[in-house]
Amino acid sequence: MHKTLIFVLLSILIQPLLYLRFDIDFEVPAFLLGVPVTSALKMNYEFMLYWYLPIATLTFYFTGFFKENLSTYGILKITRNYNIRLWLFNRYKYIVFFLIIFVLLQLATSYLYLSTLVSDNTHLLLWTLRLSINYFITLFVIISLQLLLELFTSPQTAQLTINLYIVFSLLSVNEIYLNHWASASNISYIMLANYGMGYKSGYDIPNINTDIINSGFLIPILAVVGSISIFISYRRLKSMDII
Repeated sequence: MHKTLIFVLLSILIQPLLYLRFDIDFEVPAFLLGVPVTSALKMNYEFMLYWYLPIATLTFYFTGFFKENLSTYGILKITRNYNIRLWLFNRYKYIVFFLIIFVLLQLATSYLYLSTLVSDNTHLLLWTLRLSINYFITLFVIISLQLLLELFTSPQTAQLTINLYIVFSLLSVNEIYLNHWASASNISYIMLANYGMGYKSGYDIPNINTDIINSGFLIPILAVVGSISIFISYRRLKSMDII
């Protein structure tokens, strides 16, 4: 994990520099806006790559976070009357702490590099706070799903699967809206990677935002998916022969 942490930090430092390539005056940190849906496919793919870069390194960082820990001293803790619920709680507590630091570092580097960001406008700061919360919860749910998969397959397969899901989520939503497939629009609600994007959840930018995810449903849906993921993880751990 320590080696992959270096790549996580490097991706956070590099990301705002990549956004400088766009001729756009970002009023809030660009990573909180995510990937727009426009007919300019080259721009879409660039936004996708820049947004996805730190998240990809994040999934590498958490690869094996459940399973590899269980195969070492995690078993010792559980066998010494250190119950599974407490072990799982401490794992998720670390995830929450790490993701808070992760998002704060992304915000800090964005304000450091992007001179167009406004830090003295209350309205924009409130938008930044709201989008940061959405982004944080989205990341938590994505990592929770990855770690849930680890309990049913290998850590590497789980990591690959969650990254394929993220990329598919972004590409499929773009295709649905660019091709005006109205009958398939509800599919967007199971493409959770889009939940952490201001461009797709109501941030009002003329000609570039697409209100795909109803902001009123965003946090409740993520909360339900996250809770189910944690519950299934707990049940799976209880049924595993780890003692």
